[in-house]
Amino acid sequence: ELKSRVRSLETQKRAALDAEDFAKATEIKAKQAELLAAANVDFAGGNTKAGGIPLSEVARHNKPHDLWVAVNGVVYDLTDFL
Repeated sequence: ELKSRVRSLETQKRAALDAEDFAKATEIKAKQAELLAAANVDFAGGNTKAGGIPLSEVARHNKPHDLWVAVNGVVYDLTDFL
């Protein structure tokens, strides 16, 4: 269920970014972080007891307005740095 909720929020975030509604995208990103924190997943990186983020999910985030990378088993959201 966590995975489907995160994906749903990600879809909403992408739609907001495509519509250039950056305030809404930031709000949705905060909701994602809250959801992952509640599930004990460190969004900024690493695998925890919730199982971490699979590379297939990381691979979907490859747009200029949505970029994640995995380095040494740690997932980083670099979107804010672009």
